[in-house]
Amino acid sequence: MRTRLQSQRTIPNLLVLSLALYGCGTASPGRSGAALVLPTGSDAETSETAGTPQIIDPAPEACPIPPASPNLPALADSRTWASDLSGYLNQGGLLTALIDGLRQRPLIQGFASTGKIADLDSNGYQDLALTILEDSTQGIAAGSLLIFLCQEDHFELSYLSPPGENQTLPEIAAVRDLNADGVTDLLLSSHICGAHSCFIELQLFSWDRSRFANILDGRSDDLPNPTLTLEGPDPDGTWRISLTGTGISSAGAGPYRERTRTWSWDAAAATFIAAPDLLQPPRYRIHMLHDADLAAASGDMVSASQDYARVIEDGTLDDWIGGESSRRSLAAFAAFRQMWLHLWQGETREASAVLEFLQASATNDSADVLEMARITFETYQLEGIEAACSAAQAFAAAHQQGVLEPLNFGYANRSFNLPDICLNPD
Repeated sequence: MRTRLQSQRTIPNLLVLSLALYGCGTASPGRSGAALVLPTGSDAETSETAGTPQIIDPAPEACPIPPASPNLPALADSRTWASDLSGYLNQGGLLTALIDGLRQRPLIQGFASTGKIADLDSNGYQDLALTILEDSTQGIAAGSLLIFLCQEDHFELSYLSPPGENQTLPEIAAVRDLNADGVTDLLLSSHICGAHSCFIELQLFSWDRSRFANILDGRSDDLPNPTLTLEGPDPDGTWRISLTGTGISSAGAGPYRERTRTWSWDAAAATFIAAPDLLQPPRYRIHMLHDADLAAASGDMVSASQDYARVIEDGTLDDWIGGESSRRSLAAFAAFRQMWLHLWQGETREASAVLEFLQASATNDSADVLEMARITFETYQLEGIEAACSAAQAFAAAHQQGVLEPLNFGYANRSFNLPDICLNPD
């Protein structure tokens, strides 16, 4: 049996490496629909949802290199990380000793790098994947991913991303067979933080008999402050990768509508392909108005009517920082939308009833919208739908503070302008 290292070289402060062992497993038929919630902040370890047992495959064989006790590599220069680690491994250094030694180092700004031991090329031997962070003089940590494969009697560097290539914080988010092909895959998330929000770039590395290739299609770095989950296994044994943007950390962005992007395995394309983003149910009243407008624009009058009614009546919707004033303004505009759609369909009686509702519920916050609705209705009766639209836009142009400004909620949301006053369904 190999002996543990008896002497270890001090690792300089410029290097930060915190490593953990994870079991990587095949899917169990009894776990359909389970989810793994993966941390997107690097101070937490991958965890499964409560009550879901961890699945661990039989451990692969250790790389058959004669055991020895070399010192841990100094790793003082990122340009020699690959050769330093190769030297240590091929001199018989233990993977667990490397992990135990390097994980003692302090973290930079709360970010930890990660490492995994698994059979990544399906040859029966343990391989090693590491991410290393190098502190920069600007306070930005540049990260590198290194993958060493055991080739029967030695380790070979099979993948290297130079730390200067991207100013990102890489983390190994998961190690498991995600496409049910019998080969363990490696999901890498690279953290990119700006002035107000953090994003992650996902890559899914899989061994294709000669090299590691990224089998995840499309971008992932446009969802702010995301939550990463694995969902499955599906009946065919594959997993789905989901990323949910949770919000922009800036008051100027306004309320954020959470959206989820999910990648599923496409056997014909031999890659994970993302489905269209799924918007989460609206929490904010303005987002319910957006949904109502989309339904009306597509000609779904039933859904539009129901959604406009929720804008007017639903007390569970959040009104952001505008409070009751915002609620009254949005409710009045939703009623104007209902009246407009009735006019568009030639339903004068129904439109008149909505106008009467607006008049009965008028407040200072809805006064301009009420007057715009009255002018629109009267113009429609005299000159028709096109003239009514022109009249509404002219009024909104002269009263933007009372009509348009209450509809605009920051750069993370749709902007309402004069052409948006008249909604013309398909």
